[in-house]
Amino acid sequence: MKFLTIFLSFVTFCQPIVIKTPLIWKRSQLIELLSHDEWHEHHEEYFISKISWPRFNSVITQHATDYSDVEYFANITIGTPQQHFLITLDTASSNLVVCGISCTNCGDKQKFDNASSSTFVHDGRPWNMPFGRDHAKGVQGNDTMRFGSEGSQQLVVPRTIVDIADYIPKSFLNYKNDGVVGLAFTSISVNGVLPPLINAINQGLLDQPLFTVYLEHRGLADNVYGGLYTYGGIDTENCAEDIAYQPLSSASFYQFQVRNHSKGV
Repeated sequence: MKFLTIFLSFVTFCQPIVIKTPLIWKRSQLIELLSHDEWHEHHEEYFISKISWPRFNSVITQHATDYSDVEYFANITIGTPQQHFLITLDTASSNLVVCGISCTNCGDKQKFDNASSSTFVHDGRPWNMPFGRDHAKGVQGNDTMRFGSEGSQQLVVPRTIVDIADYIPKSFLNYKNDGVVGLAFTSISVNGVLPPLINAINQGLLDQPLFTVYLEHRGLADNVYGGLYTYGGIDTENCAEDIAYQPLSSASFYQFQVRNHSKGV
């Protein structure tokens, strides 16, 4: 099974660059729990996290999405020299979040050592993300992040705000990702920071203000190729020639109005 989605952000830029980064398919935490008959121990937290959506008011707080059913991951790096992270690309949040070396409950997650990065700039603003019944928290910094793994073609985004966690929910330890890259809009970002991809577009790093998502369904396979993210252009290899566009209902989540629908056999 294959899925293809195209997302657009309308911002002016100049330099023509298109970057493709592969996705990695891993068995989700949900599948792992079901296969080991442990779902009953976690289902309550799972459903609470699914309904814990942010409220839009004068103070914007964005929840950290539950990732127990996520199976697609990607590689990024942060800092100079590059520090490597396996992350979830999330269209329902807007912040770049990784664990810091001061995190005492982050387990085996890859941790960002800002003192080892020559391009890191202290920001110091605290941040807090609700996560089901718990939360993640830490401080913000500024550094160079790169979509893609070291040695491959990368989208290099200088001056990106990094949310460095010093505490994460216990349930997050079960997930296979080291962090999250939010691909949504500034209006829902914690502390109103510029999301990494919007930052790249504003700096004129991409050919077009859009990205294309191609997902492959791999069943119960683990740690294999799972698809492709194309930044700055349409995935011409996996995209059909006929492309339709639908305006978003707001610059927050990637949501749009559906006029009608039908189903059949």
